[in-house]
Amino acid sequence: MSKQEKSNLNPVLILGAGINGAATARELALNGVPVIVVDCADLASGATSRSSRLIHGGLRYLEYGEIRLVRESLGERIRLLESAPHLIFPLRLFIPLRRRWGGLLLSLLNFSGLAHWNRLRKFVDSWFKKKDRGMWLVRLGLWFYDRFARDNLFDTHSVHRVGSSDVPQVAAETYRWLCAYSDARITYPERFVLEYLIDARDAAQNVGSHFEVLTYRRTELNGREVRISHTSDDGKTRCFRPSMVVNATGAWGDLTLSDLKIDEKKLFGGTKGSHIIVNSVVLEKAIGNAGVYSETPDGRMVFVLPFGKAVLIGTTDIRFEDRPEKAVASQEEIEYLLEMTNTLFPNVKLERNDIAMHYSGVRPLPNSAESQTSAISRGQKIQLTSQDGLKIFTMVGGKLTTGRLFGEQVADRVLAELGIPRTGNTKNRPLPGGTSYPTDEQHLKSRKEKMQAQYSLVEEQVAELWELFGICSEHICAASHLIADGDLLNGTNLPLAVVNHVVQKEWVTNLSDIVERRLMLLYRPSLSRKCLEQLAECLVTAGKLNSLCVEKQIAETVNRLETIYGKKIVS
Repeated sequence: MSKQEKSNLNPVLILGAGINGAATARELALNGVPVIVVDCADLASGATSRSSRLIHGGLRYLEYGEIRLVRESLGERIRLLESAPHLIFPLRLFIPLRRRWGGLLLSLLNFSGLAHWNRLRKFVDSWFKKKDRGMWLVRLGLWFYDRFARDNLFDTHSVHRVGSSDVPQVAAETYRWLCAYSDARITYPERFVLEYLIDARDAAQNVGSHFEVLTYRRTELNGREVRISHTSDDGKTRCFRPSMVVNATGAWGDLTLSDLKIDEKKLFGGTKGSHIIVNSVVLEKAIGNAGVYSETPDGRMVFVLPFGKAVLIGTTDIRFEDRPEKAVASQEEIEYLLEMTNTLFPNVKLERNDIAMHYSGVRPLPNSAESQTSAISRGQKIQLTSQDGLKIFTMVGGKLTTGRLFGEQVADRVLAELGIPRTGNTKNRPLPGGTSYPTDEQHLKSRKEKMQAQYSLVEEQVAELWELFGICSEHICAASHLIADGDLLNGTNLPLAVVNHVVQKEWVTNLSDIVERRLMLLYRPSLSRKCLEQLAECLVTAGKLNSLCVEKQIAETVNRLETIYGKKIVS
């Protein structure tokens, strides 16, 4: 199909601007397909921003026989690390163990699938509920994990005695060994998704195809025609006939199909995962630069991970039947995570007032009758539905690590349906902030020092810019006409000129977008009302907020942060 023929195509409509929707949009845009991305909220505002922030192969999936998923995830792990080195970093994880043997029979039952057989399920649930895994079983799993990885950027597994130097200081009276292995962490998955969409926009511009992102919109389907309106009911609507639809709304997937009046069986059975972020110097020192991945007495798993100058603790795994946007960490979940952490690190003595904030999201898992939520497959599938000749692809499952791959798979289906040969692929394509990224620490330091001198910035300013934008920091500073004596955003080292650039170029609609998913201010202990006022003025200047509505939007943002995240603003 020629470039002209592609430009005459009706756009593919992608519903959902999380990792799956953004990855699909990027693949299609790279192949010259016109795309419109629509979300009823903001970018990455669902499960993407509520995850454990890990890019991992899925060690636990081995036990359930999901070998293909582990291989795919490990392949994507290295690919993502290379494409976004400013956002994704290697992480050493330690598994505390009490005994040498244990868990082998349960693992064999899980691996074979017999544990899910109805007649054995009650027996397995009752007999193995409190039986933890032993060192030899874990080492066997890690050996397979290393074999499947086959890369040299990650260290292979190792075994350490509890109390040794340079390992997390878990309870010596409870645990005897620590098995260490490698995965990766992602600082800001919100920025990761944003860069997918920026790259998609750039790719579309390069080939001359249409690309558009519309947030805070609702979608209705009438025959083959789609009607899009603003969630604020401002009266403005637009109608068009998409060539096909991709439902990438994650845990909202069934609700999306229902809203479109499409009759489909229940596809999703999401589970709720909650996390807490704590400010504890003692805990931070106890884990060092590594993370801890531990089995709890009730058979669940808990992560204790470094997160800047704080510690991220998660996650729960609870069936959730309500609308996903209503998911908030409950008191029971918070107490559970505190208790589990204090079991691992009894000398830390975490208390409720150590919690800086919490968050909760719903995983877009496939509908399943499994009694144990941990046994529900973390794989992904594409469900095709047709209505009046309009094909609708629903993305079921998926996770941060395999988002790019899932988008590639859906794009292949769409391209095949449209009769368009693939001309571009994202497998080895870096994200904007990772393009031509310095290959070693000395080169990186040199680039930062050059930027510091060129724009008369201090080291802390450059560090904050690179943390958010990577190599794009240089382009943003140039485009923002940055000056050394320009005002800074209160409580940060970010120049207001950069904030204005973000508001103009990154699909910002309201104050919460900037705080939660653009500048990542949500995670700063020092987030103040003064900062919110400055951000609101940037929105007013950009014509995105009426000056008469500033106080109302600040109040709404403060209330949202406290209600959903348990976060209080500094006066």
